[in-house]
Amino acid sequence: PFPIDADRESLNDFTTVMTALIEVHATGARAALDCLSVKDDLIDKKSIGPVLGKFVVNFGDMKSTFRRAREIIEAYPASDGAQMLREMLDVADAEAVETDEFLKQVSEELQSL
Repeated sequence: PFPIDADRESLNDFTTVMTALIEVHATGARAALDCLSVKDDLIDKKSIGPVLGKFVVNFGDMKSTFRRAREIIEAYPASDGAQMLREMLDVADAEAVETDEFLKQVSEELQSL
């Protein structure tokens, strides 16, 4: 997914970053966003607790993963790998979910359950 002349050593963690985005961070962030958007329509509001709790626990790692994804994107912006990472950050709505304000909102909602 990257140019032939790309510094392979600096890309060693591409697979780790992409896996973390798919398995935890992008999907977890999207789930937290979606849970907050439908919470008022839920009969059992406590059902979103595990999703919100997982987001809070993983917040620091999520921010680090997003940062590393952006570093790879910046280094190889025209590559297929960068495009894949961009798409995962878009799924997560990364700019919205990595803020302290969003973490506070999720934490407060979790405490109110």
